[in-house]
Amino acid sequence: MTEESATPVAVPADDESAGAGTAEHDGLFPAPAPAPPHTGDSVVDRALGELHQALGRDLDDQIEVANTVGEALQARLQDLDSE
Repeated sequence: MTEESATPVAVPADDESAGAGTAEHDGLFPAPAPAPPHTGDSVVDRALGELHQALGRDLDDQIEVANTVGEALQARLQDLDSE
């Protein structure tokens, strides 16, 4: 066996090469986040939706929204505790 044939060659999987050349799949940009789950609790679902929307904004906005969402979720947990 020659040295060249022993060296593994990286071959992209079909799902990796399908998006080649597009901005969201070329390694320069992260893939879009999946949609947030639906819990059936309107307060929680709204908070998760706000957090999901913030993912496309700059980091300062993301942090601000994440803090607000964290407070809203914590308040909701306290509400559930009292029920």
